[in-house]
Amino acid sequence: MIAILLVIAFTEFDLDRTATDDDGILGVPGGTLLLTQPFGGRPTTDHIDALFLMLTPAFSKDRLKMQLVRLVGLPGETVEVDGVRVRVGGRVLPMPPSAIHAPWPDTIGEDSCLVLTDHPQSRCVDSRMLGEIPIPALRKRVVAPLSLF
Repeated sequence: MIAILLVIAFTEFDLDRTATDDDGILGVPGGTLLLTQPFGGRPTTDHIDALFLMLTPAFSKDRLKMQLVRLVGLPGETVEVDGVRVRVGGRVLPMPPSAIHAPWPDTIGEDSCLVLTDHPQSRCVDSRMLGEIPIPALRKRVVAPLSLF
């Protein structure tokens, strides 16, 4: 199941091209269905490494995209960059060494979080590119994939 989630994690998709998820099921390109739950609260330590659907700018006028991201930093946590790795709240983040040059804050703001995709640095729209992410951008928590194909 982890391999399935990793394949999905490389997917960024237009909101207007996906199935609606009013019932908690979201279809993404490739035929995979994700079971999601609305997320409107504050992330906690229980949410670290959880997958979320995040609204991201599509870099074109009047368009938004959803992107699958992993929560890696909570409000108020300290970020340390030592030239080799990035630590958030004492946890080492799994990322390429090039990520140490990203715009990391010293401390994550009270209404923000840090998220990562599994994309290489050149394709990411996550905290490596945007820095702190507003918590309301985390729209849905992914519970599980519902189909393999």
